[in-house]
Amino acid sequence: YVCFSVGIEKSKSLLPIEKKITIEPLASVTYDNLIKEPIITVYDESKDIVSSSNYKVFYTNNVNAGQALVSVELNGNFSGSASSYFTIDKATPSIETIPTASSIDQGMTLSQSVLTGGSASVKGAFVWENPSTTPTLDIKEYAVTFEPSDTANYNTFEKIFVPLTIIEKVRIIAKTSDDDLIKDTIITKGHAHIYALVKAHCHSS
Repeated sequence: YVCFSVGIEKSKSLLPIEKKITIEPLASVTYDNLIKEPIITVYDESKDIVSSSNYKVFYTNNVNAGQALVSVELNGNFSGSASSYFTIDKATPSIETIPTASSIDQGMTLSQSVLTGGSASVKGAFVWENPSTTPTLDIKEYAVTFEPSDTANYNTFEKIFVPLTIIEKVRIIAKTSDDDLIKDTIITKGHAHIYALVKAHCHSS
């Protein structure tokens, strides 16, 4: 009998091939309260595109406005990783209806006019752009901005113009024939002629 010895060769485990990869820079996106997962392109050191089947993608901080991170890790027969940031820009709210401004007397500032009503695409408040301004009679509208409650994700809306009514005032000085002062007052212009007639009637009686 002839005996044969049979040897079994153990297979060697193949180590993944390490590759240097890069992610093509990503364009910025705009916040909309949704998860942002932009499509990426990955290149190897030869500038060849790496198939998406050869890597896994991970996103971080990709909802709110700011800097989001995308990372990739090669799998299968390759090893290597890369990461890149992309920007989520703040959104700008849209104005649906403009607010109404309460009328003020001549000489008052815009801060004394109350803004009511108005609506926007997000929660927030309408405010005078320059509240310390003293309006003049020749300007009929003044600038208002919309300040969103969520300033981390939304820009201030600049600006809209809101009509404002200024109640004109006049100074009334009443004197006797001897030039003695009876009354020195400031009243609404539309009421001036009424005031004058009343004073004349009182003196004639």
